[in-house]
Amino acid sequence: MRLLPRYRSLVTAHAMASLHSSVALSPLITRLPALSAKTRVVWFRNNLRLDDNPTLVAACEAARAQGENLLPLFCLDAKTMTGLTPWGHRKWSARRAAFLLESLHDLRASLREVGSDLCVTPLGPEDAIRQLAAAGGITAVHVASEVTSEEHKAERAVERILQGGSAQLLRHWDSTLHHLDDLPPGADPEAMPLTFTP
Repeated sequence: MRLLPRYRSLVTAHAMASLHSSVALSPLITRLPALSAKTRVVWFRNNLRLDDNPTLVAACEAARAQGENLLPLFCLDAKTMTGLTPWGHRKWSARRAAFLLESLHDLRASLREVGSDLCVTPLGPEDAIRQLAAAGGITAVHVASEVTSEEHKAERAVERILQGGSAQLLRHWDSTLHHLDDLPPGADPEAMPLTFTP
């Protein structure tokens, strides 16, 4: 694994206990913008690339069709990263955190190459979307659908925040090799076995 020099210290010198302060001081962190025009938010979580990203494509197409701005957003929530599983294990290692920071650096560079940028906030998604929605101007939040309970919980929280206004949460599926709409007739994902070996 190749580590950028600025993130190497996360692996070698910092324990997970200091990850919160390391994230807060990350050179990637930016302030949430004051939105002055109608804006669609692309909430990046796990799919941190421009190529083959249905969520980003849908958001770009909708923004172009409606004449709206697009705000790529990543919530670098240190509380989540430093948390423990129900069994007492760390959710994130220092190496995973360093890999994420490098991935965000690459995503920002890719967005800048096409004339955009990435807003990285240390806030959780609820707080970030709440602040952006309070400023007005958000028309929609586009997010890739996920399958875990924690990610569903975050989606529901953001959806509740948006319910009071005119914006909506738009989920896009991109977690399988084949899109659900491309499955052959009669192939019901709900009827498939939950294990790899039926």
